[in-house]
Amino acid sequence: MTLRDGRCLKSLVPSASRTKPEDVWQFEPEAYAVADERDPESTPEPDPEYNPDPNYDPTEYMTREELDELAREAELAERDYEAALVSDALRNISKEAARGYLAKYGDAVDARIGACLEQASQLAAANHPGPALLLAATALEITIRFLLLRPRVQGCFSPG
Repeated sequence: MTLRDGRCLKSLVPSASRTKPEDVWQFEPEAYAVADERDPESTPEPDPEYNPDPNYDPTEYMTREELDELAREAELAERDYEAALVSDALRNISKEAARGYLAKYGDAVDARIGACLEQASQLAAANHPGPALLLAATALEITIRFLLLRPRVQGCFSPG
């Protein structure tokens, strides 16, 4: 069975995940017990004489429903992986563009904010609370606009 993109479903199934029907009567649960991953000493050593059959097809003994479920899980996993790759790439591109903007304009914006706050404190000391409040609010507006919003927009819409 093949997926829509042409890959063989057999390649997605680990060969040791299924047992052949004729081997079921020999199944020993103790041999397949999961070792505690926190204790490396409890992990059994691999059998050096074990040679997996390269021609073994685990999908040969699966029902149509199991094959369809396996194909659906593989497609969902692939879709999730691709979505994660795209979001990581966009996040990195956005960060680099924002860093570039702040590196280029950050000092000038910082100087403008510092000048507004300095003038606001001088006006407050000279008993002019209205203009002092206006300049403090202007410094806050500049901070929000040029240190928060503009780098984000620059990161979203510019190639870097």
